[in-house]
Amino acid sequence: MATTEHSRAGPAPTARQGLALVRRRSDLAALVAVGGGTTAANAAFLTVLAVYAVAPNGLALSTSQYGLLLGSVGIGAAAGSLLTGRLQARIGQGLLLALTRVGWAVVFAAPAVVHGLLLALTMTLRSAFGGMWSVAATSLRQRAVEARQRGQVAGVQRLVQYGCAPLGAALGGLGGSHLDSRVLLLGCASLTLLMIAPVLRWLRPP
Repeated sequence: MATTEHSRAGPAPTARQGLALVRRRSDLAALVAVGGGTTAANAAFLTVLAVYAVAPNGLALSTSQYGLLLGSVGIGAAAGSLLTGRLQARIGQGLLLALTRVGWAVVFAAPAVVHGLLLALTMTLRSAFGGMWSVAATSLRQRAVEARQRGQVAGVQRLVQYGCAPLGAALGGLGGSHLDSRVLLLGCASLTLLMIAPVLRWLRPP
């Protein structure tokens, strides 16, 4: 019975098919590239922030204060994800996706320029915009491909993002040995802002 069902369904999809599909479709390639680039920037940011934020360095936070700061980012991102549909209905898909990159860029740059309560508020509020990416991008990806192709494209996206995370962390650690932490934080923000270009070019409806 299992053999008969498999033969009716056709051959199982492969990773190569997913990669070929993403290469052919500029919108899917943009989704994957933006997700991967932002993942790398986020990993580098967290690597640098772990050293820069805690006393006696940079922000001079205690370990508990550092944990609360990261927790506030998570709360903001979670709250933002719940508001994605409403905001997208108001401003449109392309502008919303671009706004998510601005949100994360502000989060990455904030520790380099503000401190104290203002830092916590800035990172919390801007992460709300950043958190909208997962909902909006996943929804766009699901609508853009046929049901039988969704797993292939999702697999490619996860492969790229999981690969970019350790790469970003390594770059953040290496850069931290040679550059000022604030320069690295602003670099992470700049990289994230660059992701706006492919969003507006390939992910904005005509």
